[in-house]
Amino acid sequence: MGLFKSNIEKELDSIIQRLQMNMSNNYKDNARDDLREFEARMGTNV
Repeated sequence: MGLFKSNIEKELDSIIQRLQMNMSNNYKDNARDDLREFEARMGTNV
C-alpha cells in the first residue's frame, strides 16, 4: 500500500477496524458478521 489507498483498500481497512473493535469488546456476533463481510469482499477482489 502506497501513499494513496484505493476505495477497496479503504473499505477493507474499515471492516478490519470494526472487526478488531468488536473482538476487543467481546461482541462475538458482530465480529462474526464483520468477518463474513471481509471474506465476501476479499472473494470479489482476488
